[in-house]
Amino acid sequence: MSIAQQFEDAVKARDIDAAMTLFADDVVFLSPAAHTPYAGADKVRGILTVLLETVFSDFRYVSKATGRGRWDDESPECDIEILNFLTTVGGRQADGADWFYVRDGKIVAFKVMVRPLSALGALAEAMGAQVASGTLAL
Repeated sequence: MSIAQQFEDAVKARDIDAAMTLFADDVVFLSPAAHTPYAGADKVRGILTVLLETVFSDFRYVSKATGRGRWDDESPECDIEILNFLTTVGGRQADGADWFYVRDGKIVAFKVMVRPLSALGALAEAMGAQVASGTLAL
């Protein structure tokens, strides 16, 4: 079973522990709203938990794709698995994609893209509130 399918199954079950088994300990998280990547599985766990339990509503994956590539100019080439999603955040409809860069059976980089800009703004605001409240430590 592909990494993307395993991740989708874990998200549907709201099983953060199952999702986290797919990530390398030193995974790089590339946020749609922050320029600087976040490093480490502990950051990914916190982000996923807040998104699935607090920020997103009516979250669902709608399509998949695969390929090969890099997440930046200096990273090694990896297999790429992509899950496209639809959700609501802050009353805004959003669509986006989770990009999983996979090497040796683990996600080594996780990039999230979100559109439109109004939904991205609502997402950034909601996540900022979680950081400010101390619920999420980045």
